[in-house]
Amino acid sequence: MIDYETFDLGETKLSCAVTVPSLHLAYKVYGQLNAPKSNLILSPTSYGAQHSDIYWLIGPECVLDPERYCIVIPNQLGKG
Repeated sequence: MIDYETFDLGETKLSCAVTVPSLHLAYKVYGQLNAPKSNLILSPTSYGAQHSDIYWLIGPECVLDPERYCIVIPNQLGKG
């Protein structure tokens, strides 16, 4: 079961001058973005982790409360 979405970055040139022909970024969104778009939190994963590794931070009354914020958690490239 896939519990995340993917964003197609297309052809991507890396800082080492290598071009990856088709790159996709996996991410998970919790909560809703408000009208003024002022409640967005981007919380990247740590090295070697995936969005599911930080579930313990997400929930009502937690640091990342999806009832207050729109939380986007991109997985590390190559891991997710």
